[in-house]
Amino acid sequence: MCIFNAVVKRWNRSETLLQFWIQVSNYLVKSIFNRKKMSHTILLVQPGMKPETRTYSDYETVNECMEGVCKIYEEHLKRQNPNTPSITYDISQLFDFIDQLADLSCLVYQKSTNTYAPYNKDWIKEKIYVLLRRQAAISH
Repeated sequence: MCIFNAVVKRWNRSETLLQFWIQVSNYLVKSIFNRKKMSHTILLVQPGMKPETRTYSDYETVNECMEGVCKIYEEHLKRQNPNTPSITYDISQLFDFIDQLADLSCLVYQKSTNTYAPYNKDWIKEKIYVLLRRQAAISH
């Protein structure tokens, strides 16, 4: 009802009913798109067994967070191979790295409930797989 009220307040009385409903549908599409696009995400990382190794970072979107996980792995590879100018890896190596972390999880903001939903390593790996697959399709 509040979405309808927001659009009605902007309704120019000289518009036809069809123009009004087009405006309403555009508003709803933008609203849904922005909700999916902008899901504040907190990444919780614990590389070792000791609680002191825990860190967190936050991202504007889930995809940015998944890219952040890839960057964490890439930084790890750079530390392991400081004299290698170019490092490549495949997704199975990335997933092995994720699995060896003591803990890795995400908290994703849910606008509908104004809360954060927790997600585990398997969910993160699935999201990374989808992201990398999409990036590979775009680059080809």
